[in-house]
Amino acid sequence: VCPITNTYVMYYPPWKRWLKMCVSIPLTVGFTIVTLLGILILYGNRDVMLAQYFATGHSYHISVSMDVIGQTAPILAVELNKEHLRDPDFWIIIIGFPTALGL
Repeated sequence: VCPITNTYVMYYPPWKRWLKMCVSIPLTVGFTIVTLLGILILYGNRDVMLAQYFATGHSYHISVSMDVIGQTAPILAVELNKEHLRDPDFWIIIIGFPTALGL
């Protein structure tokens, strides 16, 4: 009981505080790493899909593995014409993936 306010104050022994920290800190680090890898995989897929779209016109091959993170797919000699701007696949690749990260 607090002598000033005359109310009950929760008291946790030091071992209980350490136990809570030993559980919450690894969980926080783990979720942070999983989120970072997910973002890197999503953007890696976007870059590869954009290169495939301009090269062949096919764009929906999503890889969930971590091989996409370091993969480079250069986009060479791209002509951004009205056909590309009218294609919904182009806009899904350009706007859809960053929007998914915002959700």
